[in-house]
Amino acid sequence: MQWHTTRKFNRDRALGSYSPISPAIPPSMEAEMLHRRIGFVIVFLVFLILIVMLPPAIQQSREAARRTQSKNNLKQIGLALSNYHDTWMHFPPGGTFSNDGTGFHGWMTLFMPYLDSSPLYFQIDLSQPWNSPQNAGWLRIPIPAFQVPGESVRFDDCGFGLAHYSANAHLFAANSSAQLKDLESTANVFLAAELRGDFGPWSCPYNWRPLMSLNSSPPIYGRYGGFGAYFVFADTHVEFIASEAIPTRLTQICGPDLSGYGSMPANIVRPSSFPCPQEILAPDYERFNK
Repeated sequence: MQWHTTRKFNRDRALGSYSPISPAIPPSMEAEMLHRRIGFVIVFLVFLILIVMLPPAIQQSREAARRTQSKNNLKQIGLALSNYHDTWMHFPPGGTFSNDGTGFHGWMTLFMPYLDSSPLYFQIDLSQPWNSPQNAGWLRIPIPAFQVPGESVRFDDCGFGLAHYSANAHLFAANSSAQLKDLESTANVFLAAELRGDFGPWSCPYNWRPLMSLNSSPPIYGRYGGFGAYFVFADTHVEFIASEAIPTRLTQICGPDLSGYGSMPANIVRPSSFPCPQEILAPDYERFNK
């Protein structure tokens, strides 16, 4: 009988049908294994959701930081212009020009001592044009307060630092000297605003433009996102204005023409580009940036 049982055992084992009897898994252990599987699935799903949602959240966070920094830049500009006005009883000219139309310096250069940029300001020879050999090297330095964070274009083809903001042409133009007392409401007339394009060197005397529309084509005033722009007003408050603003609102915030922009001499024309001989810029850049 024992021999018969052993033969059956060997036969079943050879055929692969034999398996030892496993002890039954306790219900508590089965429940724990099920919970572990469910937990793993939940963690995996949460991980997938984070992968999908995290990049847009990061982008939104960066855009919010850029907006905040740009608002701070405009606030600094507004306060510096206000301090300049308190000292001289008028705003700086949009640009200084000789009788023959030669451009010398712009408002961003002239109010630099009120923007905590005195060291650079005192290196500039105001009796010489902004892109002269005496000044060109200094003026290739970008000024963080004049640039919108996140904007990739920071220099022009000659290496001059660009401005991503422009002044209101009704208050700043060639040899202008607009005064606050001539404004009916300082809270409703803007000083400067963000540009969507058409950037020029911050040091050039042409950084003033009329406001016709927002995020239009060709791009002038606006933001690179294309949904409006931040403006700093004559009372130094900063406000966002959407692209959908009605034309009468845009006309209102320009204010009266106190700069003489509408009767500008014919020989003062903003050039399409700002060329400067490389043989002048190269040695200046090396000399002034050591």
